[in-house]
Amino acid sequence: GRRTIAVSEDVKSFIVEKYKLDPASVEVITNGVDTDVPAHQPSKRLRIVTASRLDGDTALCPTLLCELMPRICKDHPELEPTLTVVGVGEKLSELREAARLANSQSPGAVTMAGSVLDMQAVLARADIFVGSSRAALEAMAAGVPVVLCSDMGCDGVLDETNLRRAEETNFPCRGGNPADHETLRLALERLLCASERER
Repeated sequence: GRRTIAVSEDVKSFIVEKYKLDPASVEVITNGVDTDVPAHQPSKRLRIVTASRLDGDTALCPTLLCELMPRICKDHPELEPTLTVVGVGEKLSELREAARLANSQSPGAVTMAGSVLDMQAVLARADIFVGSSRAALEAMAAGVPVVLCSDMGCDGVLDETNLRRAEETNFPCRGGNPADHETLRLALERLLCASERER
């Protein structure tokens, strides 16, 4: 093509190098999201939400969350935490099995929502969002605290200390800490131990 759109500067650099494009022909236009979102709908239970394609290169975060939920429920019974996994893909059956195992230890802890047409309604009921990229932007627009985590890494709770770096790569956690159970658990603990006002 004579003109190309990239979603971030690092994607622009990659495609210029990989496909030998003229840098002047590549325009960076970052993802945008609708900021007209419904008001938060409080609940007595703390609701964690994650959303992504559930494919081989994008399913690590929801898998880690499903595996962590029994411990989170045990460590924070007063919050009655729940996890909603939004998305479909080739790993859906594996995620359903991970959810089944979590629910066998902590009944009702994980809900597999599948494909969702009104993500804003889901986010209006969320207290914590865990994920990356556009889905994380949508959560931020809804005023939901975000833990940045993807197959590429785990940047932890998004705040003023890591916002600039996250913005530079369009929030995919590229180059962050490895995404594993303990890194993600510690990031979540920061929000789970915070008051509703602090979150």
